[in-house]
Amino acid sequence: MKIIFISIIVFFIICTSVVIYKLISRELKKNSAILQKIKNECKSEEERNIALNNLKKRNTKKVIVISLVFYIGLPIICFLCILVTRKNSVSNIKPIGSYGLFEQNGITYYGKHDYAIFCENNGFLTFSTYKIFDKKNKTVFETKSYEKFLNKLEDMFKNTNIKKINFYGTCLSDPGYKSLGYAINNSTLIQSHEIEKLQNGQLIHIKTVNGILINIEYLWEDMICTCKGA
Repeated sequence: MKIIFISIIVFFIICTSVVIYKLISRELKKNSAILQKIKNECKSEEERNIALNNLKKRNTKKVIVISLVFYIGLPIICFLCILVTRKNSVSNIKPIGSYGLFEQNGITYYGKHDYAIFCENNGFLTFSTYKIFDKKNKTVFETKSYEKFLNKLEDMFKNTNIKKINFYGTCLSDPGYKSLGYAINNSTLIQSHEIEKLQNGQLIHIKTVNGILINIEYLWEDMICTCKGA
């Protein structure tokens, strides 16, 4: 992305230089013609000096206008290029091997694990949404029922060779994490669960009433910040 930004700036500087060169060349030719006209038409030295002073004043005004356009316009365009580049780097470029977790304010946030969980709610845990991503099979399971969500997890750990599934959260006071806890604490499918502290996160061990073990890993590096300016 830095290369693209530098290329844009270099391209703009080259274009600006060409435009300025053309303007200066045109003005020099025009001034040369005016000077020749002054020499030919002005009969006295005094009349010639007055015409030359008027020409000098007009040229000074043109130089000031061109300089203002260049020195004010260039920073403005550079600033706009930075904004566009920054926006595109966040929202429009998809990291290789990743998939979209959710979208907020026109920005898409991505995940990368083979199996992942993402939960969200609007302040009401009973209306939480649960998503399970399967990168290998390119599928997304989505439900508003925590029982269906946990049944799906149990089925995955029972019938596939999966050791753990990763959880994606948003910021420190994560509503999605609370949705996960709400599901675990209220489901009739769960027999017990415990949280193992890791150096870079935590591992939630869940045992279902059918004796299936579900391991949910929550790494701090998978904590997504959606705050403005981050």
